[in-house]
Amino acid sequence: MHAHAAHRTAPTLAQRSLVRVRRSLVRVQRSLVGLTLACAALLSGCIVNADNDRGTLEVQWRPGDGNSCASLGINSVRVSIRRNQVLVDEIGGLVCEKGALAVTVEEGTYTAQVEGVASSGAIVAQTQVQTATVFGGQIQPTGFLPLQPVGGQITSAVAVAWTVEGNAALAGCLKFGVQNVSVSVLDEAKSKIIATVTVACNAGQATVHGVTSGARWLQLDGINGQGQVAYGNSPLFGPFQVQPDTRHPIAKTIDLVKLSAATGGISVAWSVQGQAAVAGCAKHGLQMVTVSVLDETKTKILTSKSVACSQGQAQVDAVPVGSRWLQIDASTGSKVTFGNAKLFGPVQIEGDKLHAIADTIDLTPL
Repeated sequence: MHAHAAHRTAPTLAQRSLVRVRRSLVRVQRSLVGLTLACAALLSGCIVNADNDRGTLEVQWRPGDGNSCASLGINSVRVSIRRNQVLVDEIGGLVCEKGALAVTVEEGTYTAQVEGVASSGAIVAQTQVQTATVFGGQIQPTGFLPLQPVGGQITSAVAVAWTVEGNAALAGCLKFGVQNVSVSVLDEAKSKIIATVTVACNAGQATVHGVTSGARWLQLDGINGQGQVAYGNSPLFGPFQVQPDTRHPIAKTIDLVKLSAATGGISVAWSVQGQAAVAGCAKHGLQMVTVSVLDETKTKILTSKSVACSQGQAQVDAVPVGSRWLQIDASTGSKVTFGNAKLFGPVQIEGDKLHAIADTIDLTPL
């Protein structure tokens, strides 16, 4: 062995300090990993990053009443997350037995719902809508939501994209002050909303689930910061044919244009089979109510608004002036099960005036 090969230079003080710093960093990293794993195990309110303004919503589910995913006929599950009734995330194709999904969201209050989907595309089970408040840097679980069986009508999905006054959504929504877009699929007569979803305008596209087969029409409402429908597609898009258990993409990008400025408002209240809204909605599992305003011929929905059923009343703004009719639909998730069997009206709308309906409209099974 050469003499110089056996010779080692003693480490300097600076080098020894650097080694100690590196070892300390490794210990810190290991501690952080351990803390994160512990948080994942505990799930409830664990701080994972105190300086973060985003947290995690942990949506949890399991079959209810002693059922299993297989006995309910569930092939996959779909998780929908909304904030202020606007869909912010929707994840489908999840394994039912997995039982949980973690979604990173901004601080705030959200609602979550889980639907069980059969291989045919039918929604065969769903949970109640659960509200949860998420804080920055924390994991907030919903608690296990039971999947309960529902009617298994085979439905489809309709996907559509839009522009605003000829501008791509990202630029057009900002330029014209459109915050959200409500996409509604109407029946062949253009008199009833079959399914609807509301998303952020700058998303530029949306998918509406729970659409039954047949000839359908599309109505898009662009909602401004005051909650008013200021832009939309005129005329309605359609008719187009929806087949069972399909995803129907609309090939045409629909342009939203400014609607007539001559508008008023309607305020209406409802009960459910003679019961006050809070009790009646809970008894029949009704979650959302959509109030639609139709034209004088009762063949076209001019505008609509969706609120929690238990709220018991809603105000629809930006209603074009003239003779109008009211249709109220109450739904359990994506399925409309209650409503006013006979349209209410006619109601005369005047510009810049709110018309309060004196009668409480009773909703009955459809």
